[in-house]
Amino acid sequence: MTELVVGLGDELFSVVRPWGELPPGMQLRDVSDVAVDSHDHVYVYQRGDPPIVVFDASGGYLRSLRPGFQKFVVLCVVLCGR
Repeated sequence: MTELVVGLGDELFSVVRPWGELPPGMQLRDVSDVAVDSHDHVYVYQRGDPPIVVFDASGGYLRSLRPGFQKFVVLCVVLCGR
């Protein structure tokens, strides 16, 4: 597979594929946003179910959050976690 490199300003980042370990039967679909908090937890927001999946920095699955938590998590990541 060809390596994908993404640039942000003067920084270059290699995209790691596949990334993240999901529980059996769960998959990511139509990911629309990704955020990282101050503990290096990676929040993946998708248009599938569950809408928010949380990983540790190495891609290990931590938990998923159901629709009622969406607004809280997005607000907390933006205001508290960066």
